[in-house]
Amino acid sequence: RHLRPDDIAYNLCGGIRLTGALDPAALTTAVTGLVAAHDILRTRYPTGGDGTPVREILPPGDPVALDPTDLGALP
Repeated sequence: RHLRPDDIAYNLCGGIRLTGALDPAALTTAVTGLVAAHDILRTRYPTGGDGTPVREILPPGDPVALDPTDLGALP
């Protein structure tokens, strides 16, 4: 993002449609486990002192914060 602010080549966007009752705690546990199991989902590339990106893999840690939006009232 910092090297090429206008380039969205590595940005991914998606959505998931869930039907029925949702257990937020179970979803948080599942996503947290997925992130903990895959280094790439905990990887970031901050810039080093000379401005070049440096790979940093964060340790598994706190539960992933989810911000679900209930769209059930929409047609």
